[in-house]
Amino acid sequence: MPSPQQASTSILSALNKDALTCVNDAISNNRHLSIIIDEWKNCRGVPVINIILANPSSCIFYKSYEPGANRETGEYLASVIKGVIEEVQATHGQGKIVAIVTDQGSNFVRARRVISNEETILSINCGAHTPNLLAEVIAITEGNSSTLSDVVEEFEKLRGIFEQNGDNSDIPKNATNISEIKKCQTIFKNRTDIQKLTKIHYLANFLDPRYRGQKFVEDEEKLLMTLSELEDYAKNIGVIPTEEAKEELGRQISSYRRKEGIFGNSMLLHRVPHLYWDNLLSFQSASILATVGVRILSIPWSSAGAERSFSIQGNVHTKNRNRLLEATVEQIMRIKWNNQQRYPKKLKKAVTSLVIEPHQQEDVASDSESDGNSDMEIAEPYSESELDT
Repeated sequence: MPSPQQASTSILSALNKDALTCVNDAISNNRHLSIIIDEWKNCRGVPVINIILANPSSCIFYKSYEPGANRETGEYLASVIKGVIEEVQATHGQGKIVAIVTDQGSNFVRARRVISNEETILSINCGAHTPNLLAEVIAITEGNSSTLSDVVEEFEKLRGIFEQNGDNSDIPKNATNISEIKKCQTIFKNRTDIQKLTKIHYLANFLDPRYRGQKFVEDEEKLLMTLSELEDYAKNIGVIPTEEAKEELGRQISSYRRKEGIFGNSMLLHRVPHLYWDNLLSFQSASILATVGVRILSIPWSSAGAERSFSIQGNVHTKNRNRLLEATVEQIMRIKWNNQQRYPKKLKKAVTSLVIEPHQQEDVASDSESDGNSDMEIAEPYSESELDT
């Protein structure tokens, strides 16, 4: 049986190496990803920044930082994000990162603005803050598979509830008095101004083959705004360098709206919208619009992935494990997160259960030497065949 010292050094290191391989494989296997970044305080009250790489079909724990003496200003957060972008793109190629998704904290907004001014990377507000007023919408907004295009759909559903010209029959049941109803309506109005529900949300909804902008295509002003955003974005990423390419994009948009040609082939539809466009990249009659679509629809609509990482991290770095080093916490997080993605049903018995019971942890928590006489029990790992069943 391995000693606590072995568990906290060589075994942990080997598992972390395997987890890093899984992370790199996952990044390579996704055409585009977005950075989700958020902060919390650990059991010692120390600020921690977690970084997740995600799209609607993947959610990857990438890194965890303790800012230390650095102030958590927008400029500092921007430098952290730039470092991640450079690391990912140095290994996996330019264009892998398409957006940064955060909550609306002023430091995160500032960081996103700094990055988006320097890169062809979109700045996205977390879209889950208003719709989570309704329990029915939480599952959509906070799931890893939610897409940026869902924002317009869910906000329009809520608009039907909160803006009914005095008919409050559909207001949630727990809003039992007029003051609560008015408060909900005020919050909704404040959250749906143009700064929160942006052009990029409408563009994502338009490019989602499930929706095709059906909630707003009859509104000429919104449709023109969306098409203008599409043209600007296509120019920024370099897919319409000439007037001929711009005209071809226009033809592809028309065919897409009418479901003509390749856009009307139901065999190419995919339940994950960005993979629909991924399928169309190889078709010349759709390639320009597909290049835009696969990037835009690879953006998750909320920062819920980072919130979930804090829940797992809170179970790793507890009051009874408060002496764990920052690097140790990050390694255990990477192992647990990535094994949970691969083997969710078997996680408890998997080898990552080597995180020792609290009353047995002091030696490991401090990463100190051990005499090897501990009676610590470590769960036996599953074999590959067991994990796959």
